[in-house]
Amino acid sequence: MLALTDIADDILLLYKNTKLATEELIEKISNIHEILVDSGTNLDSFSKEYDFIYIKEGVYKCFYNNKLLRFYSENDLLYIKNFPLNFSIVGEFGTTIIPFSFCSISANLLNDFINILDIENKINLYLLSVNIHNDINIQPELKLYSKGDIITNEGDYPDMIYEMISGEASVIKSDQIIGKINAGEIFGEISFLNECSRTATVVADSRCEVITIKKEIFSNLIKEKPQFLLSISKTLAKRVNSLNNKITS
Repeated sequence: MLALTDIADDILLLYKNTKLATEELIEKISNIHEILVDSGTNLDSFSKEYDFIYIKEGVYKCFYNNKLLRFYSENDLLYIKNFPLNFSIVGEFGTTIIPFSFCSISANLLNDFINILDIENKINLYLLSVNIHNDINIQPELKLYSKGDIITNEGDYPDMIYEMISGEASVIKSDQIIGKINAGEIFGEISFLNECSRTATVVADSRCEVITIKKEIFSNLIKEKPQFLLSISKTLAKRVNSLNNKITS
């Protein structure tokens, strides 16, 4: 998830493509090192020593005037010099980042980095424009799961809906893996909407950071952001198609 707001499909596609390009560029830079960052750290604290931060593992919340604007996750690149005072980027859990400066970038890669930063700037301007007149301050809870942790249990009461921000999980029923959940996918929506017990167990295959959206937040979301309901509808349609394909094959 990029943000809890109505996001145009072309913006989402641009965002995904930028992540892939950033990952490829980082692999071409030498003499850079990973740093483990404690929970609650504001990335602005690195701005005196570095120009950029590449998020290797973990999720950050970006706030504008104390209001949640967007999420940053794996393979996102941030330019942190001259950070605006009304912005903050904070991780709720420990993360792994790669901070570096302009001098680490070879001349033949510099234009590629500038293009990525230009796209990031346009995405942030877009998010600001769609949120500037929105008085609702939605604060979903972010949860961290380690490999092997149970995210939801079959038979549990469905008091929330989930979205995978980073990581991958397996959907298990009768000791059989019946599906996979990847980053960016919503899950738990069927039992949540039908108000029936969970029909399967979801187990983390890796470190997973998951947004949990409770009923009261969900009600505000579909009232103020009807596009979120459309996202759920698309998820349901994909699941139905996948099930049909399994049946016919």
